[in-house]
Amino acid sequence: MKRLSTLGSFASVLCLAGSIALAVPITEAATVGTPTAQLSAISIANVPTTGAALGTLSSVVSQTSTGLTTITSPVTIQSAAVNGSDLSLTGTVNAIPFALSGPLYQGAAPGTIEGSLTDATGHFVILRCEIVNQPATGMWLTSTAATAQVPYLGLYLEQAGTRNITFIEAPAATILGTSVVNSIESTYETYPVAPKADSLWLERMMLPNTVQTTSSPVSNTVSPAGDSTTSQIKTYSSTYQFAGSTFTDTIKDNIGVTYPPDTSASGSALAQVRVTYTHISESNGTQLDETGYQLGGHGPLGVKLTVPDGKSQRMKSAILAGNGNVHGSWSVSAGYSVSWEGFGADISYTPGGTGTFSSGLTWDAPTGGTYLAYMKTPSSGEYLNTDGQYLGVTFYDPRYNADGPAEDVTDRADFVYDLYNTLYDGSGYNFGTKDPYLTYTTYVE
Repeated sequence: MKRLSTLGSFASVLCLAGSIALAVPITEAATVGTPTAQLSAISIANVPTTGAALGTLSSVVSQTSTGLTTITSPVTIQSAAVNGSDLSLTGTVNAIPFALSGPLYQGAAPGTIEGSLTDATGHFVILRCEIVNQPATGMWLTSTAATAQVPYLGLYLEQAGTRNITFIEAPAATILGTSVVNSIESTYETYPVAPKADSLWLERMMLPNTVQTTSSPVSNTVSPAGDSTTSQIKTYSSTYQFAGSTFTDTIKDNIGVTYPPDTSASGSALAQVRVTYTHISESNGTQLDETGYQLGGHGPLGVKLTVPDGKSQRMKSAILAGNGNVHGSWSVSAGYSVSWEGFGADISYTPGGTGTFSSGLTWDAPTGGTYLAYMKTPSSGEYLNTDGQYLGVTFYDPRYNADGPAEDVTDRADFVYDLYNTLYDGSGYNFGTKDPYLTYTTYVE
């Protein structure tokens, strides 16, 4: 996306002028608001992609200490209407016209209403359209909004092709008109829940100031049935700053391997990565069981089983199971299985060779290294982003079930996934591939 790099570029487009009709025609069922309203807003040129400079910005127009260039922009609201849950709004910013329209939703936070709006003129990208009934619970650029006692509207317009953003914050009734606000307030609880891209607008507008990865100590537990589990919790937290407020998005996953109590016991081993926690915390007290992040989907997602000591013929068979998303949703329950003792007619396996399966399961290097893997490429679109979603591989080693000579079994499971934010700049941002692993041993008893 092209970005203008100077305030001169920002100011040069302000000569555009004109008016435009409602993007959504007014019908008899529509509620029409105030025909004309005049107010001012803060416009900032070349807003950085992280919130360091915006973190301390207040309503003061000149903020030289932050390195940002700000101006006061005149805003004219020409028309506003709501028809059911569809909002339309026309006006100008610095004489540049806009014609916004789109559906309204219940916000993720209580008492918030989100709009998913587009501009028919093409002049602006709408980063935020949010009505907050109790403004003290919201995030605002201006102190006036943060202390308001009436529903407030945050409307952030990014000039197309730039990082020049106008931050409109005013009483909702001033912008939309009392009749429109009353209509919305009386019906918004019947609206569907907002998409993440609208309710988590800050993650769409900028990258986090910090991204922190922490790991719990490796845990070893034994179930009542005698099975052993080696596991570890990985925590990824991203912190954003905006005008004195802090916004933290956290996702946790549990990587683990459950295996028989000893090599003479019957049974199998299960390696899986499971999302166990998603949470957003705002410094104003708002708490949400939500996240803008996912594991996989735009990079690898998989489990690799390896044999560090170079033994051959380690895996007898394997089954894939999991539930997650692929451009919507996907579900697999023991749906894919392979075994070196007999494959289907379209699959061949030769010890020492490699076989690739449509499920993503792969045999490789039977004398050491990676032996079995389930790996999904970015094009598959499979990802995990909700508490309880998981990807697991159940596998069988010939040294279990007394199938092989008595010896200790040491194997390793690698869990490979990318950490991806789906919201930033409308296309998302990949924070890189993570590859934690666990090594575990089953002893001869």
